[in-house]
Amino acid sequence: MSWIDLFCPDNSERRESLIRKNQELHVLMRNNFRATNQLIDVLKEHLGLSFSKITLNEKATVKENCDKIIARIQGIRMQCGIKLLSLLFGKKDELKKEELIRSTQTLHHYVHKYFSITNRLLEILNAHLNQSPSDAIEPNESESIEKNCARVRNVMQAILDLSESENKHVQKEKHDLYSLITTSEMSLEDKAKQIKDLNQKTMGTLGEMFGPVVVVRLANSDLMNAMPPVESRESLLLTPGDLVQSSAKITKLLSKPESLDDALQLVQDALFALTERCDSYNDILCEVEAYVAILSETCKAIL
Repeated sequence: MSWIDLFCPDNSERRESLIRKNQELHVLMRNNFRATNQLIDVLKEHLGLSFSKITLNEKATVKENCDKIIARIQGIRMQCGIKLLSLLFGKKDELKKEELIRSTQTLHHYVHKYFSITNRLLEILNAHLNQSPSDAIEPNESESIEKNCARVRNVMQAILDLSESENKHVQKEKHDLYSLITTSEMSLEDKAKQIKDLNQKTMGTLGEMFGPVVVVRLANSDLMNAMPPVESRESLLLTPGDLVQSSAKITKLLSKPESLDDALQLVQDALFALTERCDSYNDILCEVEAYVAILSETCKAIL
C-alpha cells in the first residue's frame, strides 16, 4: 500500500490533489539538484573550484534529499568565501603596489621640482641683480634624497641671505622705493612708472629696473619655511634613482622584514614632509615672476 492510499483511502478528489502536489514536489526537487549541479559546473569553469555533483535519491525522503543539497551548498559557500578573500586580498596588495609606485614617482617629481624652482630663482636674480649666489644645481640620482635636499637648502639659504641683504640696502638707502614696492595702495601703473623713474635716477646701482622688486619680494616671503626638512627620515635615505624601481625593490629597500604597508607609510611620510613646503616654494617663485611680469607689461604700456 502506498502512502497516498494510506492517507486518502476514500476521498478520490483529495487523493488526486495530493498526487499532483507530490509530482510538483518531485519536479522541484529535480530542478534543485539540476541547478546545484549547474552551479558546480560554472564554479569549476570560472573559478577553478571542484565539487562532486549530487543526484536525487528516489527512495530517500524529501528531507534527506534536501539535506544533500544543503550540505553541498554549504561546502560551495565556504570554498567561495575562501576564494573571494584570496581574490580580495590579492587585489588589495595590487592596489597597494600601484599606490606605492605612484607615491614614489610623486616623491621623485618633488625632489626634481625643488631643483628646478631653485634654478629658476637663480636665473631671476642673475637677470635682475646681475649677480647670483650660486651656480645652477642638478639632482644627483645616485645620492640620497636627504643629501640632495641639503644641497637645495644651502642654495635657498644663499638666495635668502642675498635677498635680505639687498632688501636692507633698499630699505635703508632707498626708502621711497622700498615703500613703493611694498605698498598695496597704489595702482600698478603708478608703481611701474615710479620704479622706472627711480631706476633711472640710481643709474642701475640696484641692478636692473626690477632688481629691487625681486629682492624685496623674496626677503618678505616665507622662503625659510619652504626649505626642505632638516630632520632625517628613513625614506629620505633612498636615492632619486631608487624611486623609479619596482614596488618590490622599493619595499625591500625601505623595510626589513619586507612589508608593503610599512614601505608605503614611509614614502607617504616623506611626501608629507616635502610636498607642502615645495608647493609653498613654487608659490613664492610664481608670485615674484607674476609681479615682475605685470610691472614690466605696465612699463611697456606707458612708454
